[in-house]
Formats: sequence, C-alpha cells, structure tokens
Amino acid sequence: MSDAAQHEANEDGAVRNVLVHAHIFKNAGSTFDWSLERSFREGFVDHRADSDLDCGGMDYLESYLRQNPKIVAFSSHRIAFRVEDRPGFKFQTVHFLRHPIARVRSVYEFERRDADNREPGGQMAKRLSLKEFVSWYMSPGAPATIRNGQSIFCAREGFDENPDAPAKALQLLEESRLVGIVEMYAESMVLFEHYLGGQFPALDLAYVKQNETGYSADANIRKDPVQSVLDEIGEVAPDLIAKNQGDLDLYENAKSLLIQRIAEVPDFEQKLQSFRQRCAELQVRYDRAMQSHLRLAADARESP
Repeated sequence: MSDAAQHEANEDGAVRNVLVHAHIFKNAGSTFDWSLERSFREGFVDHRADSDLDCGGMDYLESYLRQNPKIVAFSSHRIAFRVEDRPGFKFQTVHFLRHPIARVRSVYEFERRDADNREPGGQMAKRLSLKEFVSWYMSPGAPATIRNGQSIFCAREGFDENPDAPAKALQLLEESRLVGIVEMYAESMVLFEHYLGGQFPALDLAYVKQNETGYSADANIRKDPVQSVLDEIGEVAPDLIAKNQGDLDLYENAKSLLIQRIAEVPDFEQKLQSFRQRCAELQVRYDRAMQSHLRLAADARESP
C-alpha cells in the first residue's frame, strides 16, 4: 500500500492515530491497559470478542474502529496478525516480552487461582505441582503457551505452532520500536512516552501494578525468578529450556535493542527518575482511594 493510501484522511479530513496493544498472556499487559484506560478513559477498549477478531483480523479491526470513532487505544489478546496502516488510520502497535522461564511461574500461578478457567491449562494447574505442570505443557498435545509462545504470537501469523515462528518473530524487532521488556517495565514506559507523546498528547504511562500473582510476595522468588523455576522443576528444566529457545533468543535480542534505544534518548536517566516519582505519587493516591473504598464497604455491611 502506498504512503498516500496509508494516510488517506477520514471523513473529517484527519488521519486517526490508534495505539494497539498486542496483549501477550502474563506479560504485564493488565498494568499497561490500566495506564491506557487512565489516559484515554472511554477512548480505550479492552476487546474481548475474540472470535470476531480471530476470524476477521485486520479487516475486523478497521471495521470496529470505524464503528467506534472515539477509540484511541485498542487492546486484545488476539492480535496475532500484522497491524498495518489503512486509509485514514495510522497504527502504533505495542508488544511486551518477558523472560520465558520466569513467565512460566506467572502462567502457573494465574491458572491455579482462576476459578472460572475451564481451559486444559487451568485444570492442570489446579491439580499439579509446578514441575508436573511444566512437564505436561512440554507434551505435543498441550497448548504452546510456554513452548515458544511469545515467538508464536510475535510471528503475527496466528496461534498455531510453527517451526518458522522464532525467525519471523525476530522480524518484529526490526520493524517496531515499541517492544517493551517486563523486567525493564519503567524504562520501557519512558521510551514509549518519548516515541508516542507527539501522536498521543494524553498518554501518561505512570502505573500501579495490576493483576499480580501471589508468588510476588516471596522474596526468594523475586530475587531470581528464573533460577527459582529451574530449581523447582529439576530434571524437566532442560526440556523447558530447549522448547523455549526461540523465546529466549527473542527476549535477549529485544532487551539488547531496548538498551540501545534508551542510550539514544536525551536525558533518559532524569526522565526515568521523574517517571518513577510520578508512579510513587500515583501509588499513594491509589492506596488512599482503595482504603476509602474499603471503609465505605465495611460501613455498608455494618449498617442495618
């Protein structure tokens, strides 16, 4: 598609900028969505009509946005396709990557606690140890969630296992500056604000962590989340590493590129310090609001 066609104006004569979050399961996406909703209010949508997006892909996304002209930011777990500019639309697509071995525990803990999860992984997590859970997920009949699952998603060709997915996922790093690293979340946010602030003036990516799994309170796991998984699963570890080599390569390449891009941002350390201060102030306001909500709820329960 030509540049002229890509940027053809909407009916009001303006090209519409849309931020798309390609939300990978257990990669800090709920926290990022929280910031998007706080920034754009009714202009943000966490899209859950998965079958529509699966069937229609890019055509459905364009149609949905035309039918919902106020949407500025669109998030979905089903953006496993190339998001390309369309007439009247300019898209910026964000992905997050997480160390694939550390991600395993987060998947396990989430699926264990999700009472409504009827998927095979959810059922297995509720009755298996972490070691048994990983062993089951390594079998060919299990979903590929923790077998190069991030590479499959970032290959942007659907959700089926594909031996070419790791190589195709690496192309994403060449094409997009908007690939964040969960373990460098604050740094990623400062970089995204730097890149996107001109197109999205309301964007404020200060955050309060959302949807954290319970293990985050364990100091030993927090200290080394990768080694803690490897120690706990024992002899299953080599299989897990081998079947996530694509994700490991993708993660390390993305992290290296992120560090390079940070070095290109003027006064990055000052911007990072300011961003952390914004987050700290936001956390204080959030905690106060939650305490007030809990007091009101308690009073309501005690009233006759």
